[in-house]
Amino acid sequence: LDALDRGNLFLVQLDDRRRWYRYQHLFGDVLQAHLEDELPDRVRELHLRASAWYEGNGERSEAIRHSLAAEDFARAADLVELAIPDMRMSRQESTLRRWLDALPSEVVRVRPVLSVGYAGALLLVGELDGVDARLRDAERWLDTTTGTSEGTDTSSAEMVVVDHEELRSLPGTIELYRAAQALARGDVPGTVRHAQRALDLAPAE
Repeated sequence: LDALDRGNLFLVQLDDRRRWYRYQHLFGDVLQAHLEDELPDRVRELHLRASAWYEGNGERSEAIRHSLAAEDFARAADLVELAIPDMRMSRQESTLRRWLDALPSEVVRVRPVLSVGYAGALLLVGELDGVDARLRDAERWLDTTTGTSEGTDTSSAEMVVVDHEELRSLPGTIELYRAAQALARGDVPGTVRHAQRALDLAPAE
């Protein structure tokens, strides 16, 4: 890295302490092509190592990107679930949506936090048609965790949750999203009903 930097070749320095660099885009592409040509069997392993490194260094977005590239969808789903609160706060729903679109639907369906996160991302871009299915995917688990939905035959042992704090807030969030959905469709009574339910379910703080 030092030699390339001194020769002004292929690198862009990202910090004053000379710890972070970025390869120039075309050089990065050349390296990727060589790797896939010469060591195709190691590509997945290297993506997984990169994902673990980025996660350990606080770069969750890059960790997710490498997990998806490695097709380690369980790990990627775990990381996405943990990222949802920050993505919501920083209004990065389009990035969240892109990650969720990259995950197989069967992975998302057994993760109620991801299903509700997906519904929220769809709502914010006005794709109302997909919202209800995602909310129903989450609601089918709630009788085993909160007692707030109708009974299902689904075993809670199949449910996957990483962020338990988000799980506890799901009933209120679902009602909030249903209120937004009703409002977008001009259903004023439905909006009021779901909004009141969201208030009733919200914690005191």
